[in-house]
Amino acid sequence: MASRPAESSRNFREQAETARKERQSAGAGATAVGDKAAPASFDAAGAAELRSLLEEPSIQELDEGQRAALAQHDALTALPAEGDSLLYAVPVCAPYSALSAYRFRVKLTPGSQKKGKAAKQAVGIFCGGAGGASERERELMRAIKDDELVRQMISNVKLVAPSAATAALKTERKAKAKAKADAKG
Repeated sequence: MASRPAESSRNFREQAETARKERQSAGAGATAVGDKAAPASFDAAGAAELRSLLEEPSIQELDEGQRAALAQHDALTALPAEGDSLLYAVPVCAPYSALSAYRFRVKLTPGSQKKGKAAKQAVGIFCGGAGGASERERELMRAIKDDELVRQMISNVKLVAPSAATAALKTERKAKAKAKADAKG
């Protein structure tokens, strides 16, 4: 049985070499991975390759319905402009560096906080005065169901918010505590 893998790899190498020679003799200009020679005419070879790719049944042009569906995905943005009409908010969980363009973001790190409480805390941070969220943005963030938020998060987390948001949240909590104490006393 030990000779079969070597035999199959030899057959594979022979088939690859034969295919490479056929491509070279056909003048397609395409080279195999191990070849060092550059194509004779890149433009002609590129055009021929493009035609052959378009003739394949697996590569097709999108119809109007598919284009319209993809256009809806293109309408999603991390930073809506002032004139944009906001329809809904979408919770996203991704590496923090990928979210650098997002206006509202918190960093999830391993911790002891449950997902539901962390999700509510994140919405609280976003809807607080620090982020500068408009009334419509606050409304949309509060409209997201807890289940949708929790599904996006890892378990047992700790939220780390940008420093400005954290400082403003602490100031807001102190003001509420002071107002509550003043109302009692």
